[in-house]
Amino acid sequence: MRQVFEYAMLCEMFETQRNPMDLVRITGGTLREEDPIVLTPEQFRRLLCNIITEPHRTMVIVAICLGCAGRSWPA
Repeated sequence: MRQVFEYAMLCEMFETQRNPMDLVRITGGTLREEDPIVLTPEQFRRLLCNIITEPHRTMVIVAICLGCAGRSWPA
């Protein structure tokens, strides 16, 4: 019954009674495809030594600190 009620809110057949984004479902959206790579402090330092231009350096620092960096780091 809950899913029917949520579907009715999603289709605007019933007034939405909470955040509309709660009704959005993305199949497989929370599943990781690969395990994350965790950089050591030394790897992090070496990476930053190679990026000297701004704003690129700041962008890389923010991306790595937030866990948004890609998987292309060489070992």
